[in-house]
Amino acid sequence: MAESDETPHASRNFKVVVRVRPSVQREESFQGCVEVTSRCSITVTKTSDVKGAERERPSTSSKAVHSFVYDRVFDQNTSQVELYEHSVQPVVSSALEGYNGSVIAYGQTGTGKTHTIEGDMDPENQGIIPRAATQIFEYIQSTSDSDTQWLVHVSFLQIYNERISDLLEQGPGHDNLRIRESGDGGVFVEGLSEHVVKCSSDVYRLLQKGKAQRTTNSTRMNKESSRSHAVFTIVVESSRTVPGAPRTVTVGKLHLVDLAGSERYDAVEEDKHKKETQSINTSLSVFGKVVLALTSRTASHTPYRDSKLTRILQDSLGGNCKTTMISTVSPSSVSYNENISTLKFANRAKSVKNMAVVNEDTSQSAMLSSYQAEIERLRRQLRDSAAAAAAVPQPAALNTEELERLKNEQKQARLEKTVIVTELARRQLEIEAALQEKSSMEKRIQDLETMVISGGTRVEDTREFHAALQREKERLLQEQQEQLSAIQRDRARLQEEKDAFERERRRFEASQAAAAAAPPPAP
Repeated sequence: MAESDETPHASRNFKVVVRVRPSVQREESFQGCVEVTSRCSITVTKTSDVKGAERERPSTSSKAVHSFVYDRVFDQNTSQVELYEHSVQPVVSSALEGYNGSVIAYGQTGTGKTHTIEGDMDPENQGIIPRAATQIFEYIQSTSDSDTQWLVHVSFLQIYNERISDLLEQGPGHDNLRIRESGDGGVFVEGLSEHVVKCSSDVYRLLQKGKAQRTTNSTRMNKESSRSHAVFTIVVESSRTVPGAPRTVTVGKLHLVDLAGSERYDAVEEDKHKKETQSINTSLSVFGKVVLALTSRTASHTPYRDSKLTRILQDSLGGNCKTTMISTVSPSSVSYNENISTLKFANRAKSVKNMAVVNEDTSQSAMLSSYQAEIERLRRQLRDSAAAAAAVPQPAALNTEELERLKNEQKQARLEKTVIVTELARRQLEIEAALQEKSSMEKRIQDLETMVISGGTRVEDTREFHAALQREKERLLQEQQEQLSAIQRDRARLQEEKDAFERERRRFEASQAAAAAAPPPAP
């Protein structure tokens, strides 16, 4: 009899699937103990070699056969694409609609969790993260609604020995990050870098960068085992322009989680590895306690705060999220006890209830809202600067009284000449500075607009964008020509005034010299 007679229910927001990885070389001398009996059921049998080994590793159960039922069970021959299309693609589709989504890989070390979540970069072995990126950008580019704008950004963190570090940024400020509460009751990691991505290749590049920084180690079950919990987050923001309606941004957050594998403490030899194993097992124990509390009818408290992993995944476990947990197991009898433990936990997790709702942001706190607001602010500032430049009064011409005073005070006249030239140079510098500021604002607008993706294609690839960009270039060129012409006119007018002053000064000096050379009048 199956240990759960609950049938799979497609409408639940928390689903559990099981993946049996293929056998590996170190398991060749052991019998197989796992059998996938249907699309939704799996059986684990205690074999003779397991019974012989129980003197060293006592089994947690005296039963010889254990049967379980889940939302889906994948056998050793399941491809990456088959797993993705059945169990992950719906979660990613929900994130594109504005729901929170999570995919969590859970299981003993060496059972294929990292391969499932990250995989390799060749098309056949791509994991969930690169396939999710491809699905997201193919959906955006195939959308025919050009009134919808999209912004996609990612982050990548690891939790190692209960310390959160940024896998995409290195340095003292990124290796011991804190968890903070947001105003809407959720949590966020303070100081975690977020990177805007415009295509799936950007996501692949960041995934490879983060993988290179992740903590790994050799264990008895895996030569290169991930010894930290890793959370790769993709946030998809979208905004549709509706005339007369307030701007609303829909935000879908997708957590793709590769949990570090559990391992028996007594199988670890080095002190450093004992510490990391203890930390992993402790956080996974809290993970289990959270699931136990969520599925218990009598529990009054859920211990999310007892570990950083469960606090970050608070929405994914019993919160506002559509979650799929992928439990990975080995087919070999050498992992019999670990398989039973994993499958019993997965069986319990089926009863977790999540309440998922679409996330709509009207407070302008989403990144897309801030980008759109910044673009509008810079455009207004650009328009205001152009209007202010057009309204600048021309310098007043030198009046007669000033010229007369200059005639009588030659020293003061020379000083005034210097002031005129200095004023001309100052005005020219002001205009050049204004042009430079204008160019800087236009560059900032262009940078922000290239981060926002329009439905069907990127903004910079649309005909409307190129036409608007050409019109803007022509307008800026015309403004620049007008301002340069104004500078030339000012320069010519001031030169004329300076020349007139020089002529008056020379006449004045000539008259002074003639008066000095004339004989004194007769007495």
